Amino acid sequence: MAAVETAKVAAVSRPYLAAISLVVVVYITHSYLAYARLRHFPGPRLARWTRIPYILWHAGAEVHIKFGDINETYGMVPPLIQSSRWLSNQSGPIAVVAPGVLLTSDVELMRRMAAPRSKYKRNVWYMAFRFNPDRDHIGCERDNEAHGERKMKLAPGVTIPYIPPHLMFAY
Repeated sequence: MAAVETAKVAAVSRPYLAAISLVVVVYITHSYLAYARLRHFPGPRLARWTRIPYILWHAGAEVHIKFGDINETYGMVPPLIQSSRWLSNQSGPIAVVAPGVLLTSDVELMRRMAAPRSKYKRNVWYMAFRFNPDRDHIGCERDNEAHGERKMKLAPGVTIPYIPPHLMFAY
């Protein structure tokens, strides 16, 4: 009787065991791919594999101090950029703080990322700037094409006409 019950339990637990194994394999594969994409950038070892340190740093009140320490400790110009003298003058320290998340303190790099027609896509946190939770405005639009269309519609309203230099400060 006990052998029959054990066989039933084993038969029922096999699909669950297979599902759990599949989830673990998918998680490990996803983690490795996220690590491999940014492996040439330095950063805290655990933070390169998981978001747990990133979440803990944000839960604390001194995340800005921690990010400053990470940027001082690990921040570097990537080897691919060091080989190009033009690019090495263009970019500053970069460090990995979570899978898929880079940290930089270089203002010029940030300007290039936010420039018009940049190849970089805006992250999800841009949606935090919405005034109405259901609608985007020009400052929080993540889609580059929709952002460009909206900018073109607003351009006539914010275009500054030419002011001759001798009238610039004549109030």
